[in-house]
Amino acid sequence: MYAYPVAVFKQPGSDYGTVVADLPGCCSAGSTLSEALAQTREAIYTHLEGMAKDGEVAPAPSDLSAIQASGDYACAVAFAAVEIDVSKVSAETDRVNVKLPRWLLSNIDATETNRSRFLTESAIKALQEKHRENIA
Repeated sequence: MYAYPVAVFKQPGSDYGTVVADLPGCCSAGSTLSEALAQTREAIYTHLEGMAKDGEVAPAPSDLSAIQASGDYACAVAFAAVEIDVSKVSAETDRVNVKLPRWLLSNIDATETNRSRFLTESAIKALQEKHRENIA
């Protein structure tokens, strides 16, 4: 498990915004602090999955106190650590056998050039939607 430090920002009348210090470009927001941190967890997983697909390794998280002490986040209203199970993020694949209706395979093959990629991306989208429903 990694615990990535997160800086939290809040302007009057706005949502909470977050920045993940160790993952440049990784940020999120939410109307409550809890929602912002939950969305940040999803953003971190998405960021790390992209890195894995590009052959990059997830960076080890910085110490939270070092992030707090740096002047880069002086405007932050809070800091948090978001736990991530990096074992869930990997570019490695496993071969599996599944049974699907023939009509479904025919439709997939008629529109897609890579069946495995399509099924993987569809599964990821379905899981992300389920995760969003569980947050709401």
